[in-house]
Amino acid sequence: MLPWAPVWPLEAPRPPARDIYTPTQAERRVFVTYHVAFIAEAPWLRPVAMRDWQKVSQILKGAWPKPLPMMLSYPPPRWPLKCSWDTEFNDDFMFRYSMAWDSPSGPLVHVVERADSYGNPPKVESGSVIIMQNAEADLSFMEQILGKVDVRVEDTMYAHSVLWSDLDHDLNFGGSLYASINRWKHLVTSNPRVYSAGDAVGTLDWWKGMEAEFQRDPRSQWVYQHCLLPQLQVIRKARAKGIKVNHARIGPAFKELEHVMTVERLKAQAWAGYPINLDSPPQVARWLYDIEDIGARKKGR
Repeated sequence: MLPWAPVWPLEAPRPPARDIYTPTQAERRVFVTYHVAFIAEAPWLRPVAMRDWQKVSQILKGAWPKPLPMMLSYPPPRWPLKCSWDTEFNDDFMFRYSMAWDSPSGPLVHVVERADSYGNPPKVESGSVIIMQNAEADLSFMEQILGKVDVRVEDTMYAHSVLWSDLDHDLNFGGSLYASINRWKHLVTSNPRVYSAGDAVGTLDWWKGMEAEFQRDPRSQWVYQHCLLPQLQVIRKARAKGIKVNHARIGPAFKELEHVMTVERLKAQAWAGYPINLDSPPQVARWLYDIEDIGARKKGR
C-alpha cells in the first residue's frame, strides 16, 4: 500500500522520506493491493486483499490514513490503564522506548530516550494492560523502567499467529493491515523517533483488530490465552537460566549429524545430476514439483 508521491526527475536524487505520509482530500491518492488473479494462486492472502478493499471507503471519506497522534518526549506521570509498549535496543541496551494510548483528550504517543526513562517511574495500577509486539524481547526492558509490577501483558504476534497462522506476524505486516496511520517502517534511519512512534501506534491499533477478531472467534482466543500466552514466562525463564546440555554428547552428535547431511546432499546431487543446493527452497521445490511432479503422483496421474 504505497501513498501517492510527487515524481522526481530522473537526474535528481530523490530525498529520503522523513515523515509518515498522510494525503489530503485534495490530493490524488493511489492505493495498491494484490491483483485478483494472484489471490487465486495464493488463497491464504485472501484475508489481506479483503482488508485492503475494506479500506477504500475509509480513504474516500478521509478517515484513513490518520495523522500520527501528538508525540511527547517524556514518560506519562501516571501509567495508563491500557497502552502499547515498544523498545529500540542493541543487544541488552535499550536506548529508546515508545508507548501509545487513548487519553480522554485523544490518542497520545510517548517517545522517550533512555536518559529520560529512568528516575521516578510512573505509578502503575494493578491489572493495567500493556500490549507488545514480541513481548519476549521487550518485557525485560519494561521491568527495568517500572520494576516488578502486576500488569497483564498481551502480545500481538502471539494473537495473530493463532488467528492467521499462514500469514506473517511482524509489525510491518500487521501494521499494514490494522494501523490507523500510513506506513512508517521506512523511517528507521531518516527519522527514528517517528519510526518509534509508529511502532507504538501500530501495535496498539493491531491489538484493537485482534480483540475484534477474537470476539468473532472465541475458540482461537482460548488457544491464545491458555496455550500461547503462558509460554511467555516459560521462555523468559529458560533464556535467563539457560538449558542444561550434555557436553560429552554434543560433540559426537554434531559430527554424526554433519555426516548424515553430507551423505544426503551427495545423494540429492547424484539424483539431480547437478550440485543442487538442499538449503535453497526454490531449487528443492522446482525439482520436486516441476521435475519429479510429486503433486501429480499424489493425485494418481
